[in-house]
Amino acid sequence: MRAITSVEAQSRFEQLLDAAQREPVTITRLGEPDTFLISASDMQELLAIQRKRGQALEGVRSWCAGATASINAKQAAEVATLSDEDVVRLVHELR
Repeated sequence: MRAITSVEAQSRFEQLLDAAQREPVTITRLGEPDTFLISASDMQELLAIQRKRGQALEGVRSWCAGATASINAKQAAEVATLSDEDVVRLVHELR
């Protein structure tokens, strides 16, 4: 990946646009990477990856919510069958 200072980038912007079509260009400021210049096709690819990642995360969140609801419903049904003596025994076991 090519790196160039921000001062050079200002004076050679047209060349940077051409270079970014071949590979990403790092623009540095005070010796540290500040900005990346990439082609439109690279940006579209990154956005597509980001969308897929977001969809995958949403699927995981949905699955977790369903699993949690299922577990909570099962636990609620089990708790409903406990007698007062069972509750007291469980409290004493936890101490």
